[in-house]
Amino acid sequence: MKNKILKKLKYYSIVTLITIVLLELCSYFLFQYYYQEQTYNVANMRIFKKTTKDGVMRNDGAAWVMPVKENATIDWQYNDFSVKVKTNARGLREAFEVVDSTVDIAFFGDSFTFGHGVDNEQRYSYIFAQDSFFKDKKVVSFSYPNGWQPEHYEYFLRKCPELKPEKLVVGLYLGNDFDSDLEETNYDRAKLTIETPYRVVSEEGYLRNRPDSYRFPIHPLIHYSYFVKLLVLRLNNTSWRASLFSSKALETNRLNRVALERGEEDLTNNRAMTALKEIKKIVEARGGQLTVLIIPQDFYFCDGKATVHLHPELVNSIDALRRGNNLLKMTRKALEQAEIDYFDASTMLKAAHYFEVDVHWSAAGHAAVGQALARYLFEKEKGN
Repeated sequence: MKNKILKKLKYYSIVTLITIVLLELCSYFLFQYYYQEQTYNVANMRIFKKTTKDGVMRNDGAAWVMPVKENATIDWQYNDFSVKVKTNARGLREAFEVVDSTVDIAFFGDSFTFGHGVDNEQRYSYIFAQDSFFKDKKVVSFSYPNGWQPEHYEYFLRKCPELKPEKLVVGLYLGNDFDSDLEETNYDRAKLTIETPYRVVSEEGYLRNRPDSYRFPIHPLIHYSYFVKLLVLRLNNTSWRASLFSSKALETNRLNRVALERGEEDLTNNRAMTALKEIKKIVEARGGQLTVLIIPQDFYFCDGKATVHLHPELVNSIDALRRGNNLLKMTRKALEQAEIDYFDASTMLKAAHYFEVDVHWSAAGHAAVGQALARYLFEKEKGN
């Protein structure tokens, strides 16, 4: 009897070991040659620069908030696009070198302004720069992908006193700038320090969630098991995502709160709005003017599309959300109360301006926004 039990234990141990080895091997190849490029980094690419051993982003007083590779050429592909991203010696997506004191018009923003999924020459800031009224101006985009929000722009401006543009255009994305991006940022205005402690930069240059933010036993197994990495990778794109994180950790890039999306929250003292007010003061003190470009989510225009930036509770009531009170209307109200100039892109955007799968603007969307924004600022200047 004892020998039979031992034989069974040995048999099942061998089967279990072989299964684990096969799972790890299969997961390794899937992770390295498929999911790493196609799934894990839908909104990401190998553009970030690791500055610490553990990959945590500590700027140590530098102007940057998220370190980006300089003089890099990166292939970026997804269902809707295949583009090359090129950066200059400062890590900016411009084909020329940038000296702050020579900048006439500056663009700040995150993935939309950076040009998610489009070529350098298709970005709305580039289209804007080709307008006949602005073609003689030095137009520079200081945008980066992933996680930038108004506090980051304020910090950058304060750290770059030579940057004194005539016009500063801040892209304000309603999908995360008023909520999750703020929660991920620790900004001390008095001490002028900023950090994004919940993400790390991998060896390859991807931006990822910190491994120690996951629940046990995901952490520490995620360090050693490709199967666990792959499992987390897949669950990150499902309704189970929030369950991955420990109770003490922050769920990065989470969806907007339902009350915020419905326009039930006063934005007057929202951290993003506070930062925009500070930016306005800084820009005007340097002799310039601030304009906020309101960037609405795709569900305001795209019917029948499964948006990734709308809370599941609201998916079946999109029409009512559009017609009733909402974050877009509250944003306009808050900007008007703060006497901050803005251009509302929702006034001219259409479903055709977005990618079929991705939630960002296609080249057509960038062209439409760039041209409309140029006309708006031209008319505004002519009116003055």
